[in-house]
Amino acid sequence: MPKDTALMPETLTLANARLILPEGEMLGRMTITGGEIVEIAGGTLVPAGAVDCSGDIVAPGLVELHTDNLERHLRPRPSAHWPLKPAIAAHDAELAACGITTVYDAIRVGSIEGEGGVGWSRYARDLADALLVMRAAGALKISHHIHLRAEICSETLIAELEQFGPEDRVGIMSLMDHTPGQRQFADIGQYRTYMMGKHGLSEAVFNAHVTARQALGERVRAPMRQQPWPPHSAWALFWPAMMTRWLIMLCARPRMASRWQSFPQPQMPRGPVVSIRSR
Repeated sequence: MPKDTALMPETLTLANARLILPEGEMLGRMTITGGEIVEIAGGTLVPAGAVDCSGDIVAPGLVELHTDNLERHLRPRPSAHWPLKPAIAAHDAELAACGITTVYDAIRVGSIEGEGGVGWSRYARDLADALLVMRAAGALKISHHIHLRAEICSETLIAELEQFGPEDRVGIMSLMDHTPGQRQFADIGQYRTYMMGKHGLSEAVFNAHVTARQALGERVRAPMRQQPWPPHSAWALFWPAMMTRWLIMLCARPRMASRWQSFPQPQMPRGPVVSIRSR
């Protein structure tokens, strides 16, 4: 639990509030003792010492399964690279202020360096290490878990996945393919507007970027389907769980479903490799 949990009073009553409960909504009060809900009652009564919520909503914390918000703090501008721990702290505080209490931080695995104008540098292992250290130290306000966003249009995906194992408690892995002309970037005209506006690319640099990325996609997709996945990589560890639905598998777009089904299944014992749960 975060260290600042101790700042909460031993007993706290939130009264005259709109309570969001499993069975519906009610106007009433909730009493929390020692971090646990011990009483829920209806009505507008505000007991002595209670907090009068004046009709405000009291709801369970939200769970965010896929957010790139952490990356936004790492690179607040295209040319700015923020230190890892301050970026994590800012991201954590921002989500807490939004009512999110559990987050699966999307971290990209699969990099492209030095091709086509705009690259994706490696950062997954270093970022995960910083996040896990801060989590273990109780330095975060909410519960953070790892969501690996696997970019299949990359020649480094396998090597980066090998850096993760069971001790990292990765909760979710998504398959992504951000090749120009695919899914969200199917319209090259919209992709041009996005890339030239965000990164300030010239027309010539943008065209070179598209050509390089499309060539990379063609080069790596077919071999990736035949790739003997390393037995201790994150992918190999998660595959049995995916097949038996012990792990949520998120595909970035519907067309990805037919693609990931064609990937080879590693020879691993079947069973509940990873479960998704709040801390």
